[in-house]
Amino acid sequence: PSIEPVKLGQKRLVQRIIELQEKGIIPREPPSGGVEIVQAILPAYFSDPNFEIPKELKNMSFNQNVSDLTFSELGEWDFTEEVNKIELPVLILWGADDPFGFPMMATTRDAFASTTVNTVVLNNCGHFWHECPQEVFDQIIAFLALPESN
Repeated sequence: PSIEPVKLGQKRLVQRIIELQEKGIIPREPPSGGVEIVQAILPAYFSDPNFEIPKELKNMSFNQNVSDLTFSELGEWDFTEEVNKIELPVLILWGADDPFGFPMMATTRDAFASTTVNTVVLNNCGHFWHECPQEVFDQIIAFLALPESN
């Protein structure tokens, strides 16, 4: 994985936010405060922006300083060396409508050169699994049943 798909994901997320602002789903003027801003833009992360925000996400906290420090420490976002140490099979689930994460799917999958990777794209699903829980659980159960997963 590298920083380029992350930047593309950020660009797509901003486009999605603007689209939802134009539809009146996300306020045009962002609220003040980190948590309030994050909660206001949450609909952009869902395939269906009218999906009821799960309580786990409503109760999140956010600290801009921590976020800034995290991203600055990640540098170029290249975890290829670390990922290649993984030898067990990997299941990667991606929401097809995840504006932020979907651009990272191919580079993330391709970084796992040292193991078997099962990549599943979930239709009608965004960034969070809450939107498609049955499909997520079905994929996890099927993955765990594979002989090489045991």
